[in-house]
Amino acid sequence: MALVLLKAEDSGMEVVEDRSSKEHLDWVLRALTNPEWDFRTVESLAQETKLSPSEVQSILDQHPELFRKSPVTSKEGKLLYTLQERPIRWKERLALLHRSLRWS
Repeated sequence: MALVLLKAEDSGMEVVEDRSSKEHLDWVLRALTNPEWDFRTVESLAQETKLSPSEVQSILDQHPELFRKSPVTSKEGKLLYTLQERPIRWKERLALLHRSLRWS
C-alpha cells in the first residue's frame, strides 16, 4: 500500500509525494547493487526487499533508465535483471550472438 502525502490548497488536495514508491525503488536499487550478485531474478529481488514479485516487476519496468533485462536467463529459464550502469558481460554478448545466429 502506498503512502501518499497530500497538500491542502484552496482548490482541493494535491498529491505531493508517493513516499512508499520511492522507498520501494530504493530497496530494489539496494538489492541490485549487492556485490554478491551480478544478476537477479524478480523472485530473488522480491524475497530480499519483502515486496511482492508484481511490485518488483512494476518497478523494474517503470525505470529502464536504472535497470536492464539480461539476454541471459537463470538455470530455471527465468528473466535476469541488473543495473543499467553495469557493463554487458561476456556471457550476455555470447547469448546475444547465439540468439542472432539462431534467427538467421
